[in-house]
Amino acid sequence: MRARRAAILRALTRRPSGAAADAMALELARRPSHLLVAFYRREARGGPARRVCAAAGALARLGDRAGTVRLGQLVRQGGEAAIAAIDELLALGDADARALVESTLDGTDAAVIAHVLAEYSRRGLPISRQRLVRILERPMRGFGDVMGTFQHVRKLLGSEARATIVELLLAGRVVETAAALAAIATPPDQALLPVFARFLGDARAPVREAALDALAELDARGLVEVFVGMVEDPEPGVRLRVATVLARIDGPIPCGGLVVLSKDTDSTVRAAACRALGRQDQPPVVAALRRRLRDDDPEVVIAALIALCDRGRYEDVDALFERVDDAQVGATARAYLERRFERRFETAGAWREWWRVEGKFLVDRRKP
Repeated sequence: MRARRAAILRALTRRPSGAAADAMALELARRPSHLLVAFYRREARGGPARRVCAAAGALARLGDRAGTVRLGQLVRQGGEAAIAAIDELLALGDADARALVESTLDGTDAAVIAHVLAEYSRRGLPISRQRLVRILERPMRGFGDVMGTFQHVRKLLGSEARATIVELLLAGRVVETAAALAAIATPPDQALLPVFARFLGDARAPVREAALDALAELDARGLVEVFVGMVEDPEPGVRLRVATVLARIDGPIPCGGLVVLSKDTDSTVRAAACRALGRQDQPPVVAALRRRLRDDDPEVVIAALIALCDRGRYEDVDALFERVDDAQVGATARAYLERRFERRFETAGAWREWWRVEGKFLVDRRKP
């Protein structure tokens, strides 16, 4: 080991750069030695952030106050250097180091704050409720994965998480409302239905979408007229989610809303509405689906045809077999047939042959 350490030191004498030099410097820092204090001090003065932080961390682990001071400077510097310094400070595991790390949560560097939350969540370290609430009350643009950050905060808040986030939402103190709604949506809790319903009329489309996503997992039949009132929402993402919610509620009112959505200007919404209509047991369903068989988007046509096949008419299933080799929707058709008939064939030709010889006799031709 000493021989290797000496060889690395010789190689680093002229302070070379590059991945190989970085790897050698980090290797020396990972196993701190009092014999290398001069080397660590030199490295900690400047250079690539990861090397500087590793050297400062090595000094700190050897009890050299200069290492901790240097890490503090790097934390205040922000950016990549701060993130690397935070990792070194957390590795020290003492209260002073953690206090220095937690001080970054009162700063404005979103990437640093997100990193601290992720590391504390991963390591199971506590952060005060007061600090976490302050984070929830701030914009998180620049945090990267905002939803991930909320999940870390939720984990850190523990059993108080849902109640805390709901309290802040209802008081209008959360900036990232959509992420907050998503954070409290799982596991589904029927008691939170009024909270999600409150945000269906929010001016921000992502908030309306998050509220609908949450309500789709609850028994929201009492809101059916509200949902139907959203079928003409200006945002296609909202209308798509309305179709998903209405798919879970049978009856003439939701069916009427889905018929409207089946004529939507957005093809993704039309396809979703067709799939949802397939779950409805109402008189207008078949006519609405048959209209979509003339749609100019193949994905809408196949969604309507599959919904009709679920109703068991021979002619519809037969028509689906005509599309098993369609370049755009053949894979969707074959996947449905695999689920329905519990068969699997490698080619479209094999599917057609099976249908001709055996499959067509499994479908009742007398069904209206």
